[in-house]
Amino acid sequence: MSIDQAVKYAELRQLVEKLAGQRLPGERELAAQLGISRPALRSLLATLEAEGLVRRHQGSGTYANKLQAERLTTVALLIDEELKLGDDPFFSLLVERLQSHLQAEDIRCIIERIHHQRQPHNLGDGAITLGVAGSAVLAGLRPDDPPVVGLLLDARIPVHTRASLFQLADREAGMEAARHLLALQCQELVFVGRRDIASSQERLKGAEEIATQARISLQFVRSHLNYTAGLRLGRELNLSTIKGPIGLIATNDWLAVGLRAGLSSNTSVHDPIHIVSFDGLPMTSDPLLCIESLSVPIDVIAIDTITELRRLCQPAPLAGRIVRYPLYWS
Repeated sequence: MSIDQAVKYAELRQLVEKLAGQRLPGERELAAQLGISRPALRSLLATLEAEGLVRRHQGSGTYANKLQAERLTTVALLIDEELKLGDDPFFSLLVERLQSHLQAEDIRCIIERIHHQRQPHNLGDGAITLGVAGSAVLAGLRPDDPPVVGLLLDARIPVHTRASLFQLADREAGMEAARHLLALQCQELVFVGRRDIASSQERLKGAEEIATQARISLQFVRSHLNYTAGLRLGRELNLSTIKGPIGLIATNDWLAVGLRAGLSSNTSVHDPIHIVSFDGLPMTSDPLLCIESLSVPIDVIAIDTITELRRLCQPAPLAGRIVRYPLYWS
């Protein structure tokens, strides 16, 4: 699914959730409302029908299913113990928003730190995983286990289980970041991140694809993804061989902020440096930092995660799915 399709799917899904138990507008009206063709709308409706969110009656129209909510009273939030929340404000914010939306719906939240070599103690009425250890949780699921949504996890959905994956359109985000820097007349790009982390690797691949198409150089620099690593690298990075505006892509905002601070004291920097990063943290809106960030729709993901757990809780088992969220300029 392309970024445009993913955006339209998200819009249609939100409308379906608002109209739970009601008839949807006709195809012509609905297609015009979403700004898509009727064949494209039918394709999205077919996806929603397969997911159990709508039902279509010939001659009557399409109806939004009303999901039962009473079974979801306790949710386990399973956080990889290797994920240091203090090292990246993005994950801290994501956890805070998940807790906030669960609380707003009177759902009790149990937080447990997990490890890939052991299974969690409690899945509650449903569970949310955060971090790569979530792969082990999915792999250990049985058909009669509560539903699980794995967030930002590069994994497969086990067969005969109630599990879904919510991912980010990382490669497309990397492509967008590179296009933006090319529009700023950058003739060389530098990508700072890690190849052994799925999101960073995918963003790098997207940026490399655009750089190859434009026939410009892209240099990869390995770095940990926190402020301290960015600060150190920004001070040490030798950019004297790059002429003209420099385009720098940082894997996440916290790393980007450190890079900007370190570059301020780097004597090898003479030309303007444009930094693009990912997450959309509030700190990047500070004009003094001169960081442009592609935002992750954190609140949308948090709300959709709760809705997805409820969908998977239905008495008639519904298939799990993979949903990819596009990043956007804030």
